Amino acid sequence: MKKNIPRRINKISIYYFIGAFCLLLFLKLVSSQFFKNIVDFSIAFYPLIIILVVVVRGFFNYLNFKKKNQLTDQDVEAQEQVSRLREHYLKIILELLTITLLFYILYSPQSFLPYTEMLTVFSRFLTLDTYSLFLAYLSLTLVVVTGIFLAFTYYLKSK
Repeated sequence: MKKNIPRRINKISIYYFIGAFCLLLFLKLVSSQFFKNIVDFSIAFYPLIIILVVVVRGFFNYLNFKKKNQLTDQDVEAQEQVSRLREHYLKIILELLTITLLFYILYSPQSFLPYTEMLTVFSRFLTLDTYSLFLAYLSLTLVVVTGIFLAFTYYLKSK
């Protein structure tokens, strides 16, 4: 009796995306400063809340799975299922945090203005000459590291 972990996009992520999109539309259409202050305050703690909720949910699902299948911690099958569960919940966390970041970028693009200014300053230094110099240093580093690696593996085989 194996419990298969779904490989498709999770319904939670889809519902969360729809909810975040509706909240974004609501906040953009309603010009109430009260709602905007609430979102500005809660956006700092929201990623932590998302992670905690998904971790607690995953832990209780793991306990239910373990009790239902009467598995011990030493079973190879149980360890494989636990790693699949962990991977599944990490993907859920990644999806939810990505949607939260997208919401925050669309909600408050002026907050990301310093990052875009940093990219424009960085783009001034990125010319064809610096790009070719960077590639030369990178290729030289790769050749040296490969030579050291091959010499080390040959040394280990000779022993």
